[in-house]
This record gives sequence, C-alpha cells and structure tokens, in this order.
Amino acid sequence: MKQNIGSDNRKKILIAEDNEVNRELIAEMLRLMGYDVDIADDGEQALQALHRGNYRLVLMDCKMPVMNGYVATREWRETERGTRRQAIPIIALTAGEHRPCLEAGMNDILSKPFDYENLRRIIHKWIDNKGGEAENHTENEARERTCPEADSEAQRHVLDQAQLDLLCNWRGTPNPELTKRVMRLCLAQIPQLCSEILQAAEQGDVTTVADSAHTLKSTSGTVGAMRLMNLCRKIENRCETTGTIEMELIEHASQACADAEAALKHELEQFCLE
Repeated sequence: MKQNIGSDNRKKILIAEDNEVNRELIAEMLRLMGYDVDIADDGEQALQALHRGNYRLVLMDCKMPVMNGYVATREWRETERGTRRQAIPIIALTAGEHRPCLEAGMNDILSKPFDYENLRRIIHKWIDNKGGEAENHTENEARERTCPEADSEAQRHVLDQAQLDLLCNWRGTPNPELTKRVMRLCLAQIPQLCSEILQAAEQGDVTTVADSAHTLKSTSGTVGAMRLMNLCRKIENRCETTGTIEMELIEHASQACADAEAALKHELEQFCLE
C-alpha cells in the first residue's frame, strides 16, 4: 500500500488496482489533474486505506487478488452505514459487466481501457458536480471505442493506432517518458501472462487461466492490441461461464501475444528514435 503522508484530503484519490500498467497510467493522469494519489494492490489494502484516511473518491478495480472490488465495496458501504459516515464515490474500473458493479454499491463505471479525457470527465462528474448528469455520454463512447467486434477494422492491424495515439498524447501534449515506461511494462507483462495462461491450460487450472486472461486483456487494451484483448475476453468468459478451457482460443491468443510483442517492440524502437 503506497500512501501519501500529509497531503490535502480534499485532493486525495485512492486507486485500488492490481495491474501495474494500469496503476502507472491512472496515477500519472490524476497527478496531472492536480490530485494526490494513494495506491492499493487489492481490496483488502483498499479497505485498510479507507479506514485510515479520508478520500474524495475511490477508483476500484473489480477483479483483484486477496479481495476483489465487489467485496471491498460492499464491506465499505456496510462500514459507512454502521458509522454514519458520508458515502465516498466509488468508481468501478472494469472491462466486464456493469450491473454487478452497481449492485455492489459502486456509483459509476469507467470502462477499460480509457484515456485521459474519460478519466477527467468522470472525476469532474463525481467530485465537482457530485454525481450530476454532466457528460454522461462519455461511457457510451468509451464502450463503443474499446469493445470492438472480432472482425472490426481496428482488429485487422496488430496495434490500433488510435489507442496508441491516446497513450502517447494527453491533452494534446506528448508524455514520452511515461509512454516508454508503460510500453516497457507491457512488453514485460505480455509474454509472462501468455506463459501463465499456457501453463495453467496444460494443467487444467481454469481459475488461473481466467485470472491471467483478465489481466492480459487489460494490458493489451492499453497499448491497442485489440485482437489479443478480445481473445483474452473470450477465454475469460469461457472459463467463467462454462468452467472449461478452450485450447483453440488459447492457441490463437498465444500467436496474438507474439504478434503484439513484436509490434510493440517496433513501436518502442521508433518512439525512442524520435
């Protein structure tokens, strides 16, 4: 648990997210907006942080180890009711179904992968407008952009250039050091997670396949590897809905991992030359 000591509570936001790539991006975006950031790696750490400090808002990943975001949110809402605390806005970070987030007590949803403007709008909505109707079109736009069908135009290429552009430029301003850092993190994560999926599949470990596919889905979406992202979504859904592992999907995902890794290495090399 990384915590800022002595910061202004009026500007403090808690990020509960186990994916290092996502944490890096979200924290940097929030700092650019002028907020102080604390980070929790799982739901249990998030609850501990909420008991210790005062936050204006929580960004809560739904699927985390130790304790997931749904359980953490329910427990915190019980604490608020029992102690008559003012309810903190909790925003779900998810690439999955929205209904369970709202049923758990989360106030809103930010669909992964998202960009600076998506995050800025939802922060403005819940901190400045206190949950008003401002800019509610944002989530529909994000879902349309980030959840393409398998045969869409964006997926005919290994990396979606529009998503890469969003990663490289926030508010029209390049952020080269962060971009290179995120690309390197993704290059480390993609083959590692692919290997975890393959090993778990060979062992018949449905839970690990689903968990690793979930993490890889988020990481690949960040850098615009849309084909890989959608294959991971299908793998995760198959594991969770049927309790089975489809090897054909995993083989396709393995090839997509290799393609994404090669394309990302090329992008990083080009980026470093500029």
